[in-house]
Order: sequence, then structure tokens, then C-alpha cells
Amino acid sequence: MVNEGGWKLIYNDYNPKDVGKREALSVLGNGVFATRGAAEEMTADGIHYPATYVAGAFNRLEDSVEGQKISNESLVNFPNWLPITFKTEDSGWFTFSKDGSNVKNYKLELDMHNGILNRQMVVVDDKGREFEIISHRIVNVHNQNPHVAGIQYNIKCLNWSGDIQIRSSIYGSVENAGVPRYKELGSKHLRVKSIGAAHNAVAGEEKEKDPSARKGAEGTEAIEGIYVHVKTITSRVEVCVGARTRIFSAASKDDKHMTDITNQISVDKEDVHQIFTLPIKQGEKITVEKMVALYSSFDKGFLVCKTACLDQMKWLIDFGKLRHYHTMAWNLIWDGSDISLKGTHQSGDLSKLQMNARLHIFHLYQTVSSNTIGYDVGVAARGLHGESYRGHIFWDEIFILPFYTIHAPEMVKTLIKYRYNRMLKARHMAAQKGYAGALFPWQSGSDGREESQTVHFNPVSKTWGPDASSLQRHVNIAIAYNIIRFSDSAKDGFFMEQYGAEMLIDICRLFVSLSTYNRDTDRYEIKGVMGPDEFHEGYPNTDKPGLNNNTYTNVMVVWLLRKAVHALRGNQIREQYKKRLMALMNVKTQEVELWDQICHKMTIPFHSDGVWSQFEGYEDLKEFDWEGYRKKCENIERLDRILKAEKDSPDNYKVSKQPDVCMLFYLLTEKELREIFEGLSYKFPEGIILKNVEYYLPRTSHGSTISKMVFSRILQKYDSKQSWDMYLDCVRGDMDDVQGGTTTEGVHLALMAGTLYILINGYAGVDTSQDVVSISPNMPDTLSELKFTIQHRGSVLDIVVNHNTVQVTSSVHFFPIIVQGKLMLASRTPFTKRITGQPLAKPLPQSSRCSQCDTDVPLANGKECRACGKDTCTACLTKTPGYYTYVADNLDVCVKCSQEFDKKATLIKEQSATPSKEPPLVSAAEAK
Repeated sequence: MVNEGGWKLIYNDYNPKDVGKREALSVLGNGVFATRGAAEEMTADGIHYPATYVAGAFNRLEDSVEGQKISNESLVNFPNWLPITFKTEDSGWFTFSKDGSNVKNYKLELDMHNGILNRQMVVVDDKGREFEIISHRIVNVHNQNPHVAGIQYNIKCLNWSGDIQIRSSIYGSVENAGVPRYKELGSKHLRVKSIGAAHNAVAGEEKEKDPSARKGAEGTEAIEGIYVHVKTITSRVEVCVGARTRIFSAASKDDKHMTDITNQISVDKEDVHQIFTLPIKQGEKITVEKMVALYSSFDKGFLVCKTACLDQMKWLIDFGKLRHYHTMAWNLIWDGSDISLKGTHQSGDLSKLQMNARLHIFHLYQTVSSNTIGYDVGVAARGLHGESYRGHIFWDEIFILPFYTIHAPEMVKTLIKYRYNRMLKARHMAAQKGYAGALFPWQSGSDGREESQTVHFNPVSKTWGPDASSLQRHVNIAIAYNIIRFSDSAKDGFFMEQYGAEMLIDICRLFVSLSTYNRDTDRYEIKGVMGPDEFHEGYPNTDKPGLNNNTYTNVMVVWLLRKAVHALRGNQIREQYKKRLMALMNVKTQEVELWDQICHKMTIPFHSDGVWSQFEGYEDLKEFDWEGYRKKCENIERLDRILKAEKDSPDNYKVSKQPDVCMLFYLLTEKELREIFEGLSYKFPEGIILKNVEYYLPRTSHGSTISKMVFSRILQKYDSKQSWDMYLDCVRGDMDDVQGGTTTEGVHLALMAGTLYILINGYAGVDTSQDVVSISPNMPDTLSELKFTIQHRGSVLDIVVNHNTVQVTSSVHFFPIIVQGKLMLASRTPFTKRITGQPLAKPLPQSSRCSQCDTDVPLANGKECRACGKDTCTACLTKTPGYYTYVADNLDVCVKCSQEFDKKATLIKEQSATPSKEPPLVSAAEAK
């Protein structure tokens, strides 16, 4: 693998063992549908796996496992539109040999800047004839027509002249076969409704039933193309795929395609082929242009997707014009989403890291783009890249949505609405289990029911066992977290009023109903759940699943309830709407008071030495023999499968698949955690975060790709080298398929989005969760500069961070920014703020002591200046009102900071009135 300037992923060899991973990494999509980067000449054969997925298109099949009937809903593999192949007079249709020996000079190039997949090779047919193949592929991302794709396939004969046949096909006989461990389960999801030549395909069942429509046309009769119209077996989702194929020779004038060639249609059950026969001379190049239209019953603006598809085929533009619009759209995406890296002399060449960062951005937009807006879809954990997890939506959103929140907030609304549209099902699920509010499923598909299975296949033991993963109620916290963080960043009051507030209330009600009051401790408890760890499903020597007082769940519930109480009692929601909402949801004052009470009386379990227990009883579990199992097993990441295959269980040991308690330090600031614990009357001693990390990190197997990513982010404050090493491991997660075969089943979007979040939120230190964007860089020695663009509350911010300065340009004049605790005003002219070096192990302190009387006071009982970060208790506020509200952004700023704020506003206005050739720099005093 090589790259050019960080923009291209290039493979200079053909390796059958690596094909699946490369197909997943070279997926092309546009947020509506996506197609794996499989070779045009190949069909699914155990090595190659061409597949096309439509966002949100699922189908349900039933199977019998261990005498138990189970139902699986899967993201469906739709008709394969890629196939183009050829043959000479006395040879067979060209395909790659299993060992790749008939392929030479192979080069696969993913051009991420332009969104094009390029391929070049020399192939040898079974008669020894050599052909040079150069192909270019596009799935159009331009939002005027996200239903179009195209292939330009160039053939040059190197050592032979004669007649050649070119076959362009659409395969409707495809099945879901991308995950080997699912092979014993149902995989046939499609039924072909109609198939044939486009000029014979007209709306109406009678024509489809006419056998002559399947024969196609022969000779020189003009044929518009071919199509396959399918319908999923149970969900009844319809998709129509049409392809118009034209042939161009080097002698073609004015880009006119060849018409004096034999052209015939062949239908083979569920597959359709368009076959061209023409002469070719040695050294001559023939260009095959295959333009494709794909429509589904999810698309709007028409009644029948087949009609839309066939109509679109009549108006398909050529490949060159499509490439122009497509690359123009990608350039706009990169303008607002690129992250540029520069390294220091200590880091050497960072081009691979730069390429990986852009690869992650690229695949996030393959899955969700501006084209997704308006569709009823969620973001699948493995993208639109493969069939692992059956395309379901998990809590991975908590890692993914922050990327879109600061780069494409309109897309976040669509993804949150996916959950909102399934509120009724969530309320039914809660009621069925005796809970209040709304219970969203751990695994979600088309209609919001729980898609998690009650049995799970263990590939180590080759057996099925019970699966309690649906007890991970914290997925509901992830949904609420994304709503709140999006609201904080976008400040979209209308969205919160119309969608967010209702969801938050019902999620709060769910967790309140999950909570029980313990009279002995005078605290509330949450029992019978699973935490993010996923290894621990229950207690030792019991068949009853579920754990009590999972710290992550309990703390995040308090965080959520605090936010909800503040919103309902504060001015975040318009008073008029608030009254209407509370009446509609029947929210009484007593209910909000109960939420507030739980915020002060939730149970948090502790070890005897003060470490936060992952759950009640965790300290009593046995220590695990890590050294022994590392010697015994080649890979111990999935200890749950290893132990269960040995008739043991991870429930017996202090082991974790991924961070559980430590997830709190990834999601919440130290200040937020301190407020929560002090509000609960628990101690929050100095160094407690590091103490927890040092305890749980060595007890974690990193059985998921997000594990090291989370620890990398946390360790930035405490161990820069370990943090950076973990970060590099994360960045290469899919590129190097570090989990040994999982990438071919779909990329890990949470990992991809999380590594980008670490660059912006971690190393650049950009926090958008408060009223004002704050920047406190924490750059490692190996990075010299980070350059990126974000969106916040209607402003576009171009930010450049290095070890000495922060430079910010805003699309809006007088936009407040806090840089290392100091309030600045950004404008359309870049400002540069010199920063002081901060030791990586010592983050900026956040005091909870009153700035005036110096007493230790819970922050909930006072106010914090949004500029300097100092707190003032309620008593001092009453004596000396030192705060005012900056109306435009609802900022609480103390008198001293407000004066500085006004000075800077006046200065920028003067500079705007008299533009300077040079950007304003720091003052001479600051420079010293």
C-alpha cells in the first residue's frame, strides 16, 4: 500500500488473500447507496464479493437454530451492476484465476479527493492473449442526482487482432454471503419482478409477463440498455437497477459511440447480459461506458421505482460530464471537512497518517452525506460497506455523530430523526417490560424493534450460546447524549422543541422507572443491566443475566437527568413551547423534582481503595491470568469466546473487552464529573481519573476497535507517548485489518469517526459542547500543525493549531472564541493568538472554588464565567452581581472579562472599517 500526497490509497499488486479488505476500503457510495470496490470481471466466488447496499433497506428471514426459531433482519445485497468482461473468438469469458497468475502489472487506486476508483492491469486470457485494462468508477455524490453511477472501462489488445465480445451485465441472483459465520442462515432476500432490455420494459404487469420481453433484441436494433427490478421477500422494498452500455473506439468522432456492431440481450433466469461483438486490432483501444441508474421505493417524487429508473436511463449523461459534477461535489465536501496534518522532525513522514485520516473522512461521507437528508435511515456500525452486524444501528452513534455535528449538522438531524420516527415502537417496548418512557433497542433495523438475538454463535467453539446483549440499556444514553451535544453545538432551538425534548423526556422516564429506591442506603439503584464492557453478562454461578449499579450507566443517567432538569427549569426552551410540551407529555412538577432527587441520590459503587467499581461486586471477582493466556493463545482480544469455549466465563474475572468506567472520561469533562459526584455527596479526589485508568487499562483485552481509541483520548493528559502509540494503532485499524478479517465484512465507522474526534477535540483541544467554542491545544511532539474547518452555531470556523499559536477565521464577524481560557473575537480576517506551552500531563485546571470568597462550593450553586472559567458562589452573586448576559449567545461573563470583551469588539470593528494587508497579530506585551 502506498499513497500520494495523502489523497490516494494505492495497491500495486493483486493479492487474492487481501481482496476482501481492499473491496471494503474502496467502497464508493453517496449516502443513498454504496457499492464495494470489487473487480468488474468477477462475481461472488469466496475471494471477491461485489455487493451494493441501499441505505435503510432491510429484509427479515426466519431460521431454526438449536431447535429454536429465530428471526434475523439484514441489510440487503441488491443487484450487482458492476460486471463487465470480455472474450475472444475461442476463449471463455475472462475472470481472475484463483491465484491471480493471469493478472500482471496490477494497480488499484482510490482517489479520495475526487471520489473515483481507478484500476489498471494487464491480463492474459486462456489462449495467451494479452490485454491492458484501465477502468474508472464513480458513484455520483452530487446531490442533484444521487441515483446515478458509472464505469469507464478501457480495453487495449497488446498481441492479437480479431473479433472480441464484450459483456455488460446486471446480476439479480445475488445473495447475502459476505459474513462466513452467517452461512448456515438464510441469505436469499430478493425476488426478481422483471428483467430484460430497457426498450422492452414498460410499466404494467402484462408486458412483464410477456415472454418476448425476456428475449431481448438482436442484430443492430437500438437497445437503450438492460435492467433488473427486484423486491425483497418480506419487507417488500423494491429496487430497480438499469444500465446503458455504449462502446467507443479510438476512431470515434465527436465522442459518438459505435453503432455498427452486433448488440444482443441475453437473460439467464435472474441475470441479464448485454453482449457486443466487434473487431479489434493489436494496439487499438476500445472504451466501454456503462452508465447506471438505481432507484428504490424509498426514493421520493414518483410512484414506481422501475418507471423512475427506466426514465432516468433515457437522460443519462456521459461518464465525462458525470465525473465533472461528481468531483465538483467532492471538492466542496473536502473544503469543509478536510483535516491537514504536519509532522515534526521527530515524527518523520506522516503521509500515511494523513492518508488514513482522509480515508476515514471519505468513508464517513460514503455512508452519510447531504444526499441522506430526508431519508429515514440511521448510521450502521459497519457503514454501507459490508454485512457484519447485519447492517444494524448500535450505540456506535455516540462516537460517529460528533464528527457530523461539527462538519455537517443537517445530517445529524436526519440521523436523530431515525430514532424519533421509532419512538412509538420504543414506548411499546418499554411498556411491555413494565417501564415508563421509551426503550430503544440495542440493535436497531428497519422498524425499531429489538434485533439482538437471544442466541449467539461462538466461532471458537462452533456452538451457539445465550446472548444477553439486549440488556445494554445504555444505548438510550447514547441517543440522549447525541441530542444534547448536538443542541449545545448547533443551538437549534426549533429542532430541540420539535424532536429532541420529547425524546429526552421519555429516555429520562425510562431510567427513572429502571431505578429503585434502597431505604437502607437512602439511594437509588439501577439493576439488571449490562455496561459497555460487553464481556460481563451476569454474576458468577447464576443463570440470571444482568448486573447491578453499573457505574457508567448510573453516572450517565445522572448527567442526563441534570441536563433535563436544567432544560425544563431554565430558558433553553421557549417558555410557550415548554408549557405546551409539558402538557402534551404530562410532565408534572413532582416528576421533575424526582429527577432532581435522583441526581443527588444515585448509587455509585466503589472499591475499598476508592477506585470506581465497574459494577456492584466487581472487586470480588477473580484476577485473570493475562500472562498465561497470552502464552497460550495467539490472540486474546475476544476472551469471552475463548473462555466460553473452555466451559468458563468472563463473568468470573476482572476482564473487559473495552472501556466501561473509563468511557466516562471520554464523554464527559472532568468538570462535569466533579459536579456530578459532588452533587451526589461523593468525594472526587485529585488524580481519581488517572487512578481508574491505571486500574482498568491492564485489565482490558481491547476486543473492539474502539477500545484503544478511547484510552488514547484519555491518556493525552497523562501519558503522551502511550496515547500516541495507541492512536497510531487505532488509525491503522481498518487499513491493516488489525482484528484479522473483520474489515472485509465492513469498516468500523466508530473507529474512523473517533480518530478524527481525537485530532480535533483532543490534540487541537477544540470543545464545542459549551456556549462558546474553546480551544486549549494539547499537541503531541510528533505533530507540528493541525488545520481544519468546523461549524458551530451558524458560523464556519477555519482553525490552524500548532505548538505556538492558534489561528481562527470565522464566517461571522465578532464570533466569540475562548483560547486557553481567554475570550477572543473571531472575524472574517484571521486572528492569531500566541499560546503558552502546557505540559501534556497537566490539563488546564478547572476550579470549583469561589473566585471572590475562596470557599469550596458545588458549581451547581453558583455561576461560571464563560470567559475566564472562574466560579462565583450564590452568596457572593447576591452581594456583588458580577455577571451579565451577552444576549447574542446567552453567555455568562464576569465584569472584568466583559470589559475586555468590549475592548476587543471595538478593536475588530475598527480593523474591519480599515482593512489591513497583514492579519492582526498578538500585542507586543503578549508576544513577550
